[in-house]
Amino acid sequence: MKPLFVLAFCAVALAGVALALFTLLRGPRERPVDARRLGLCVWRVFELQLLAILGLWPLGLHVFGVMNLAWIVGTVVAPAAGLGVLLAFARGRPVTRPTRVVAVLSLLAVPLAVDAQFVCPDDLRTEQATVALDASRSGVEPLRIAVLADLQCTSIGDHEREAFDRIVAMQPDLVLVPGDIYQGPTERFEQELPAFQEQFRRLHAPGGVWVVPGNTDYQDGLLRLLEGSDARLLRDRIGRVRVRDREVAIFGADERPHELEEVWRSGTPGLLDFAEAPEDGSVRILLAHRPRIVDELPPQSRVDLVVSGHTHGGQVALPFLGPPLVLSPLPRQIAAGGLHERAGNRVYISRGVGMERMNAPRIRFLVPPEVSLLTLADVPLGDAP
Repeated sequence: MKPLFVLAFCAVALAGVALALFTLLRGPRERPVDARRLGLCVWRVFELQLLAILGLWPLGLHVFGVMNLAWIVGTVVAPAAGLGVLLAFARGRPVTRPTRVVAVLSLLAVPLAVDAQFVCPDDLRTEQATVALDASRSGVEPLRIAVLADLQCTSIGDHEREAFDRIVAMQPDLVLVPGDIYQGPTERFEQELPAFQEQFRRLHAPGGVWVVPGNTDYQDGLLRLLEGSDARLLRDRIGRVRVRDREVAIFGADERPHELEEVWRSGTPGLLDFAEAPEDGSVRILLAHRPRIVDELPPQSRVDLVVSGHTHGGQVALPFLGPPLVLSPLPRQIAAGGLHERAGNRVYISRGVGMERMNAPRIRFLVPPEVSLLTLADVPLGDAP
């Protein structure tokens, strides 16, 4: 995050706390803190946030920065104001019961923020799923695929090394990397490059290590990042490999340059030919960064599995409701991650290892990071899910 925005967000936090406490507690001590004052406090803090957005937007705030400002209000300003009200009440200031209840509830934001910023983001999981293959596919041996998605980091730390450690320990038949490896300033890329190269050189698999670009990757630097490793970069191309008694064909989709999913450039070159080619007994995998590419496939296509990332599972989920925002036009229950079926095509969406950076809050809540191990195995015709 740019130093300018770090300073701006700190200023908003301090100003928000001061403004909230002033609005709630100004005036004679005997004057009660009631719902009217609480509402006025909310409105003034909202005005402050709106002014910050208007002032910072021309400087490149982005929508993730707006989310960060909202996070600051919810986890810093609100509990600080709530604590101030409760302390005033303890010192004899009249505070109405509903306002005291709101003040107590605001303090719950503190443990939630601690979990979201310091616990959940490092709680790396190993997700496993089994994908049933039609018995007509060549071979009988299961195919074990490791998925390493959305490292999305500026540097390699203990968390990222653990993700690579787990992939290495899986001893998979193939490794698939659906993009978003580096996200950071261009001027820092050279400095961090050797550490990324060191980790990718650790990855080996009989069927190879296959990578596609993500929307945060530097297209010119991605090949350099993979130098000296077994990883091969696919951009609207097909990679073919034999793993024991199976033929595997992997179509790697290039990243389309755009900002919003709504302006998605459909019609990936060569994809329909791959999805509709005559039966040859091979296992066909579509590797793409954005999961919405599954909608480019014809219903019940010849593709056995789509593997992607991008959504981070929403990064934040609400109990019983799931993620409120997934940044994908796919249905939320699909974009939230895991193995799903879409118009007869199976798609696996990894929740990823890292987090959105830029101006976004560095949080995960009820969506822990993950690496994945997918097992593709034959089942009798008609028994596949």
